[in-house]
Amino acid sequence: MNTTMALRDHLLANLAAGRWRAGDRLPTERELGDQFGISRTSVRRVLLELRELGAITQTVGSGTYVTPQAASLVDNLQGGGDPVRHTSPAELMEARLALEPAIVEMVV
Repeated sequence: MNTTMALRDHLLANLAAGRWRAGDRLPTERELGDQFGISRTSVRRVLLELRELGAITQTVGSGTYVTPQAASLVDNLQGGGDPVRHTSPAELMEARLALEPAIVEMVV
């Protein structure tokens, strides 16, 4: 497992376990990056995923906070949830590269 996925799993596990409750402030990007040995850019990508999920909000200059619906969202995600959310951009590109040429051949 790569360190970015380890960070994602760590954050999801803490949210699911209730270690961070609605309104709690998460560690800073720098702290998370140092803890997991990854760049702040990688930390931001993980936080963006959680923000798009609706589990956190981010306020510039203030921090990253847990939303009231975070626990239920994380439970849904860990219980299977939407498989599209588990697909990385690289996996999507790989699928497109495999499918699109075949589709063009079928049309032509």
